[in-house]
Amino acid sequence: MKYVRFLIFIPLLSACSFFGGTIPADHFYRLPAPTPSIIATAVEITAVRTDGLYNERALLFVNAERPLELQRYTYHFWALTPAKMLQSYLQTCLIQSDAAQQPDNNKSRIQLSPVVESFERVLANGQALAVVKLRINQRDYASSVAADALDMHATVVAYGQAMQKICAAIAHDM
Repeated sequence: MKYVRFLIFIPLLSACSFFGGTIPADHFYRLPAPTPSIIATAVEITAVRTDGLYNERALLFVNAERPLELQRYTYHFWALTPAKMLQSYLQTCLIQSDAAQQPDNNKSRIQLSPVVESFERVLANGQALAVVKLRINQRDYASSVAADALDMHATVVAYGQAMQKICAAIAHDM
């Protein structure tokens, strides 16, 4: 009887492998390089704080019809965690002028402490939006940029544009 069950089980297993298709490949993304904003103040970007799903590398999305439901993509990941990626982006974006880099005991270094409030793709009306909201030193910075296409690469480009707008706003406030 065990032998008969085994003979039935083998064709079922092989049918799964023949008709199961291929497993999708993982895709990893990084933000485009920022355009530096020259600032006159010496700054230090502390570790970016993230909570919950924002601690993970999976890209997150929200359907506009269900705005309270945050979901993650299965095969699409950031190359680094959003916290590390955003800290690096801000450090590269906010470049101190030569005067700010000169050692001067009268100058104090401003410490920027970013917290991620939103960092997700919003799908609405057949369009993808990259939504970034950061809280830095009790001030809110937000940017939402529409992607040129629905593919993930276009959305990552939109994330870069959103972050560039936030960097410009931070530089303006300094």
